[in-house]
Amino acid sequence: MDGQLAKHPYLAGDDYTIADMATWPWVRIHEWSGVDITGLNNLQRWIDELAARPACIRGLEVPAKTETSDEEKAKQTSKMVTR
Repeated sequence: MDGQLAKHPYLAGDDYTIADMATWPWVRIHEWSGVDITGLNNLQRWIDELAARPACIRGLEVPAKTETSDEEKAKQTSKMVTR
Protein backbone atom coordinates (compact mmCIF):
# COMPACT_ATOMS: atom_id res chain seq x y z
CA MET A 1 0.00 0.00 0.00
CA ASP A 2 2.79 2.40 0.88
CA GLY A 3 4.33 1.90 -2.55
CA GLN A 4 1.04 2.58 -4.33
CA LEU A 5 0.44 5.62 -2.16
CA ALA A 6 3.91 6.92 -3.02
CA LYS A 7 2.80 7.16 -6.65
CA HIS A 8 -0.81 8.24 -6.15
CA PRO A 9 -2.78 10.07 -3.48
CA TYR A 10 -5.33 7.25 -3.21
CA LEU A 11 -5.33 3.48 -3.50
CA ALA A 12 -6.84 3.30 -6.98
CA GLY A 13 -5.07 6.34 -8.36
CA ASP A 14 -5.68 10.06 -8.31
CA ASP A 15 -9.28 10.00 -7.09
CA TYR A 16 -10.89 8.97 -3.82
CA THR A 17 -12.84 5.76 -4.56
CA ILE A 18 -14.64 2.85 -2.96
CA ALA A 19 -11.21 1.22 -2.55
CA ASP A 20 -10.29 3.91 -0.04
CA MET A 21 -13.71 3.85 1.60
CA ALA A 22 -13.58 0.10 2.12
CA THR A 23 -9.95 -0.10 3.24
CA TRP A 24 -9.52 2.89 5.53
CA PRO A 25 -11.70 1.63 8.42
CA TRP A 26 -9.50 -1.46 8.71
CA VAL A 27 -6.16 0.24 8.17
CA ARG A 28 -6.89 3.00 10.67
CA ILE A 29 -6.99 0.40 13.47
CA HIS A 30 -3.68 -1.21 12.49
CA GLU A 31 -2.37 -0.91 16.06
CA TRP A 32 -5.21 -3.08 17.36
CA SER A 33 -4.11 -5.92 15.09
CA GLY A 34 -0.44 -5.48 15.96
CA VAL A 35 0.64 -4.10 12.58
CA ASP A 36 3.43 -1.54 12.85
CA ILE A 37 3.44 1.11 10.13
CA THR A 38 6.56 2.91 11.30
CA GLY A 39 8.41 4.19 8.25
CA LEU A 40 5.39 3.80 5.96
CA ASN A 41 5.06 7.54 5.54
CA ASN A 42 2.79 7.43 2.50
CA LEU A 43 0.40 5.09 4.27
CA GLN A 44 0.38 7.32 7.36
CA ARG A 45 -0.33 10.37 5.17
CA TRP A 46 -3.27 8.55 3.58
CA ILE A 47 -4.66 7.49 6.97
CA ASP A 48 -4.41 11.05 8.28
CA GLU A 49 -5.91 12.62 5.16
CA LEU A 50 -8.90 10.30 5.19
CA ALA A 51 -9.37 10.80 8.93
CA ALA A 52 -9.85 14.52 8.23
CA ARG A 53 -12.54 13.99 5.58
CA PRO A 54 -15.98 15.05 6.87
CA ALA A 55 -17.65 11.87 5.55
CA CYS A 56 -15.09 9.66 7.30
CA ILE A 57 -15.58 11.56 10.54
CA ARG A 58 -19.37 11.11 10.28
CA GLY A 59 -18.91 7.44 9.41
CA LEU A 60 -17.11 6.82 12.69
CA GLU A 61 -20.28 7.90 14.49
CA VAL A 62 -22.37 5.11 12.94
CA PRO A 63 -24.08 3.50 14.69
CA ALA A 64 -24.90 6.46 16.88
CA LYS A 65 -23.88 6.17 20.49
CA THR A 66 -26.79 5.34 22.77
CA GLU A 67 -27.41 4.75 26.42
CA THR A 68 -28.54 1.19 25.68
CA SER A 69 -26.58 -1.41 27.62
CA ASP A 70 -24.64 -4.12 25.81
CA GLU A 71 -27.03 -6.71 27.28
CA GLU A 72 -30.06 -4.89 25.86
CA LYS A 73 -28.34 -4.51 22.47
CA ALA A 74 -27.68 -8.26 22.47
CA LYS A 75 -31.35 -8.97 23.21
CA GLN A 76 -32.47 -6.63 20.43
CA THR A 77 -30.07 -8.22 17.96
CA SER A 78 -31.19 -11.70 18.96
CA LYS A 79 -34.80 -10.77 18.25
CA MET A 80 -33.87 -9.53 14.78
CA VAL A 81 -32.00 -12.72 13.94
CA THR A 82 -34.56 -15.20 15.29
CA ARG A 83 -37.72 -13.77 13.77
